[in-house]
Amino acid sequence: MKINLINLRLGVYYIVALFLVPATHAYELSTGERVFCEVDWEGVEIRVEEQYVGNSELGDRRPRLWGSAAIIRYPEGGKPIIVFDKGVMADVRDLLPLATDFIFYHECAHIRYKTDDEFYTNCRAVVDMYDDGFLDLRKFYLLEKYHKTMRLLPPKYGGAGFVFWEKTKRCLRKIRHPLVVGLLQN
Repeated sequence: MKINLINLRLGVYYIVALFLVPATHAYELSTGERVFCEVDWEGVEIRVEEQYVGNSELGDRRPRLWGSAAIIRYPEGGKPIIVFDKGVMADVRDLLPLATDFIFYHECAHIRYKTDDEFYTNCRAVVDMYDDGFLDLRKFYLLEKYHKTMRLLPPKYGGAGFVFWEKTKRCLRKIRHPLVVGLLQN
């Protein structure tokens, strides 16, 4: 009886501790590798928490974030959180698994570089993916092709996928990134 009581207490402490520890875990890339969004936040190096909404496992892919694959929440007085819509991410994954990796890097770049500029954020996401060894020229072209299939986008993304990606490449050319240097008007 005493042992069962001790086990029960340990179980309760474990559950309480589980809820007190922030849910920061690694994002799983399409390759199966796990990465963190690590950023400097108010002078402290942090791993950005991720949250997921929706029930894509149950076949429910209705958008939960107004059609966005991911957004960033900035809780008052807290640290940023990347919120992923499971349904939209599943739809993107069905088209091009690599694009979900790019979405992760894109959202992380918003936080890391403290910017709301979508073109600059895309540019930095490309640089970060490349620097981390997850983006080469072939994958870059796949992302370009994917973006160009997006016909209508909100104005902050340039209105269309073609414009969004062209402005991303313009930024990459400006910093003379190896993925675009020497390419003719691609």
